[in-house]
Amino acid sequence: MTSITWSATVDWVCVGSGAGGCGAAIAGHDQGFTTLLVEQSRLIGGVTAGSGGILWVPLNHLQAEAGIDDSREAALAYLRYMGAEENQPEYMAAYVDHAARVLQYLHTHAQLDCRLMELAEFYHPIAPGSMPFGRLLICEPFPAETLGNWRDQVRLSPYYHSLAHVLQGHNPALGGSDGPQVGHSGPARDHPAGLAAWRQRPDWPQLEATLHHDEAHRVAGAALIGYLFRAVLRRGIDVRTKSRVERLILDGDRVVGITLVHNNQEEHIQARRGVVIATSSGDGWRMTIPAGADMTSVIIRQGMLRIHVPGEQDLDGAPLFRGNYELRMRHGLVVNRQGQRFGNEAFFQDIGSRLHDFETWGSHRFTNLPCYLIFDQTLLDTYSFVGLPPGTTTAIDWVTQSETLAGLAEQLAIHAETLQATVARFNAYAEHGSDPDFSRDAATLGPLTKPPFYGVELTAPSVTSAVIGLVANSQGQVLHHRTGHPIPGLYACGQVVEANRTFGIGYQAGLQLMRSLISGFLAAEHAAATGLKERMT
Repeated sequence: MTSITWSATVDWVCVGSGAGGCGAAIAGHDQGFTTLLVEQSRLIGGVTAGSGGILWVPLNHLQAEAGIDDSREAALAYLRYMGAEENQPEYMAAYVDHAARVLQYLHTHAQLDCRLMELAEFYHPIAPGSMPFGRLLICEPFPAETLGNWRDQVRLSPYYHSLAHVLQGHNPALGGSDGPQVGHSGPARDHPAGLAAWRQRPDWPQLEATLHHDEAHRVAGAALIGYLFRAVLRRGIDVRTKSRVERLILDGDRVVGITLVHNNQEEHIQARRGVVIATSSGDGWRMTIPAGADMTSVIIRQGMLRIHVPGEQDLDGAPLFRGNYELRMRHGLVVNRQGQRFGNEAFFQDIGSRLHDFETWGSHRFTNLPCYLIFDQTLLDTYSFVGLPPGTTTAIDWVTQSETLAGLAEQLAIHAETLQATVARFNAYAEHGSDPDFSRDAATLGPLTKPPFYGVELTAPSVTSAVIGLVANSQGQVLHHRTGHPIPGLYACGQVVEANRTFGIGYQAGLQLMRSLISGFLAAEHAAATGLKERMT
C-alpha cells in the first residue's frame, strides 16, 4: 500500500443505509467499534423504505409469548422445500439459528417494535414445516417525530398508505386478510393525478388529515428503517449522506479503508475492523471487483409482472412500477397475446416462471410475452386499483377499455375468440371457488361479468437478465474470486449478496430483509472475534 494520509480513522464502515447497513452499524457499535454509516443519496433508507417491511423469523420471541410451537427442524424443512433443495445447509442453518436472536436483540436494544402478522406462509402453505401463523412479522407504525432533525432525511414509501386504510374488508393483496394495504398500494406521492381522484370524494376533508398521519406514523418498510435508523442516531454513530464511496483501499489483500467523495472532495477513511458493503448491486460490484471479490450470476427463474402508471415516479425521479397486488384482486386474470391464461396470477413466482416459455417452431417468440391484466368494472368498484379510490374511472384513461371482451381483444391485438373462451372458463371456476388449471387461491377468484372490460399490458422483467451478486460465506465475509477464501476486512449483506445459497430458487416474503439483518450482525461479530484473536497473538 502506498503511503496514505488518513482523513479519519474508525473501526467499522457500513456502506448503504437500508436494513443491512443500519443493522451492521448497530451491531458494530454494540461490539465496541467506532462506526461510520455512509449513504450516497441525500435520503436514508434505500430500497428497504419502499418495501413491504415483512420479516420471516422462525422461533421468534413473539411466537413464544403467544404459545405458538415452532422448531428448527420445521423451519429448515420449509426452506428446503421453498428452495427446491438448491440452497445450502450451512447458509440455511445460519439463517434459522440466528434470526430469532437478532430480532430479540433489536427489540430489546434498538426498540424495534414488531407484531405477528395475521398471515400464513401463503406462498407455500403445503410445504413441509410450513405454519399457518407466527413466522411473519411486521413493524408497528413508527413515530417519525422520534427521528428529530433527521425526520425529513429518512425515506418514506413512494405510496400514501394511509388513504388505503379507509378501504375495509377482504384484501387479497395481503393473502386474504382484512386490514390496511401496504407495499405497492395507495396513490403515489408527488403524482397529482393520483390524489385528484381522492379529492373528489365527499369525505376528502377527513382523508386529507390522514395524509399527515401517514407521514407521522410510518408503516411497512418505512417503519422498519425508521426504527433501525433511530437506533443508529441514539448510539451517536457518525452518518454521512450525499457521500459516494469511490473505492476500497487495500493493504496487500486486506481491505483497510475507503475513499469517500463528498462535495467533490476526497477523504481517505481508515477502517481498522472492516468495511461492510450493504448497497444496491451496481455500486457493490464497482467497489468490490478491484479487491478481487467473487461474483455469481444466477438466471432469474421467475420475475414479477408489474404495472406502470404514466407519470408515476419514485422519490428519486425514476419511473415507479407497482408490484403484483392488482394481480391478486378478484375479477381479474392475466392472459398472453393468444388470450390464454398461463399461470396463477395470485402467486407472482408461478406466473413469472412461465415468462421464459419459448416457441421454437412457428412464431419463434416468447409464448407469454407480451401479457395483459384483464379485468371488469367490479374490480374497479371493489378495490383500490393502482392506488385510486374504489369506483374511480376518470383517472384511468390510459387503460384500454371496451363494452365487450371482443372489442377489448381487438384493441389489444389479442385473439378474441380465445380470450372469450378463457374468461368463460375462468368465470366458471370462480363461481365454484376453485381453479383446477393453476390452483389459484379461491379467496382471490372472482368472475369477470360487468362491463366495461379493461386491459393493461404488464411490464415484465427481462427474461434474459440475471441476478449478479457478491459471493459471501455464512458469516458475511466476501470471498475472493481466485482463491475462494475470505477477503480480510471485507463484508457484505443485503441485496448485493447472492441469495441462492440461502433461498435456493424460491421466494418467501420477509426472507431478504431478515437475511440482511442477520448478515450484518454476523459480520460485526466475526470482525470483533477476529480482532480479539489478532490482539491475543
